[in-house]
Amino acid sequence: MANPSLQIGNGKFAIKENDLLGYSSSGTRFFPIPITMTRATLGSRVNPSGLVENVELLGSDIVFNGDFATDLSGWSGQAGRGSYAWDNGRAKITNDDASSYPNLSQSITTEIGKVYKITATVEIGTATLIEVRAYSNSNIGSKQLTKDGTIEFYITADDTDFTLHLYLFETGNTGHYCYFDNVSVKEATIDGLARVDYSDGTASLLVEPQRTNLVINSNSSLNPNNTSISYNDITSPDGTQNGFKIQSTSTGTAVYVKTDSISFTDATFSVFVKYGNTQWLQFLTTNTGAHFFNFDVQNGVFGTNGVSTSNLKATEFDNGWYRVSGNFTGGSGVGDFRVYLSNASNAAYGASTSTSGDFLYSFGWQVEAGSYATSYIKTQGSSVTRNKDQYEKTGISDKINSEEGVLFVEMAALSNDLTYRILSLSNGTPNERVYIQYTNVSNTISAVVKNGGSTQFNKTYVLSDETAFSKIAVKWKLNDFAIWVDGVERATDTSGNPPSGLNRLAFDNADITDFFGKVKQLQVFKTALSDSELATLTT
Repeated sequence: MANPSLQIGNGKFAIKENDLLGYSSSGTRFFPIPITMTRATLGSRVNPSGLVENVELLGSDIVFNGDFATDLSGWSGQAGRGSYAWDNGRAKITNDDASSYPNLSQSITTEIGKVYKITATVEIGTATLIEVRAYSNSNIGSKQLTKDGTIEFYITADDTDFTLHLYLFETGNTGHYCYFDNVSVKEATIDGLARVDYSDGTASLLVEPQRTNLVINSNSSLNPNNTSISYNDITSPDGTQNGFKIQSTSTGTAVYVKTDSISFTDATFSVFVKYGNTQWLQFLTTNTGAHFFNFDVQNGVFGTNGVSTSNLKATEFDNGWYRVSGNFTGGSGVGDFRVYLSNASNAAYGASTSTSGDFLYSFGWQVEAGSYATSYIKTQGSSVTRNKDQYEKTGISDKINSEEGVLFVEMAALSNDLTYRILSLSNGTPNERVYIQYTNVSNTISAVVKNGGSTQFNKTYVLSDETAFSKIAVKWKLNDFAIWVDGVERATDTSGNPPSGLNRLAFDNADITDFFGKVKQLQVFKTALSDSELATLTT
């Protein structure tokens, strides 16, 4: 079989700012082909270790003596607010005079407009609250913990330096102390980075639409009713101790935690949950009694749900965590989103039979307009939007043979959402194209070839499940067209002209229709492969 002229993935993913590295090969030699990637916001993924993480490129550490290897040099203690000591490779802060908020600080040179990631390892000692805070002119970034753990946040510099503070954040508790270590400040590139996702244990390119998390505090400041919330209580799916414990303080009904009020019509609610001692949970909105579903957090299965609730999904993570989601349609205004400790597979809307002391763990609340849940979008005090992922490579007429060839992709849809999602080769216009698409018919794909704006080949095939990965190839040549799916030729046509002037690969339709899904591999061939080669390629 001839080598592909252009490849993406197949276990060989590499990223840099604003580029996904495609490649061509000759024997054992590989030649990079940058594919332009656009997303002017931070995005998350599941990494090879199965953890939820932000996709970022980090610079070198610009904190001086952040590991406190031998002393506290580079750090200044605020006089009259406490005492400061080096303690076995850590910085120890003691509130020894009952004054307010003793802290260590350091001034750090920065570049205006750059994003910086700040991390620190903290030990609570005998304190009740500790905080890391950064001031950059009018911008302030901070994170607090009440238990041992890792603090992490971002700040955009609007000055040429900012001041970093390590706080024992309490007053009046003479003798209380805490520890800081591994303090780091690094420039973070977070925009224009492709997301290679390992949700199913293997690498695939995650391509999602624009979405906004409408929950203003996705992992804090939720509202308990007959419950208590212990934040930073357990290691969450991102690998740090920021999962929280929700525990019933009452026996009977109305035992839940909820978001602030959110205005929506149709929305998808997703939450990470982990079994504590409460088997069944109920997820709902207060918008209508048709918005609810029951979930067995111990075994990962769903119970009953409301008539306006659909697209239920539970994705299992390590250590007993599930990300659970469901779509609520037909809303009519403002409501809040709730998780009840219900203890019944068939509990009616809003029912609760919790006993005082029942508990579960949770992390990462998200509400987004759309029929399915997308990757986690962290919020801290306001809603946050993640822009859509876009991929395009132009000026590659030497990589595409318009007269004959094959476009092959191994892909899966994010949801069977009855919309068009398209990958194409084109001349930059809709008139000359070869494309593969999910259609607006359930679980249906099609392959299309156009010449001069006229359709030369258009064949569909019904998949058993479009959210499962399939290997699909379309072949084009004068009077010789075919679509192959998962090792079998599904349709042919022996009449038609090939396109002309193909010079662009894009995750769109050469117009306004984008591709959203997961791609394990994509290949372009400059020859129309034989049937045996196509069978091998798509098997």
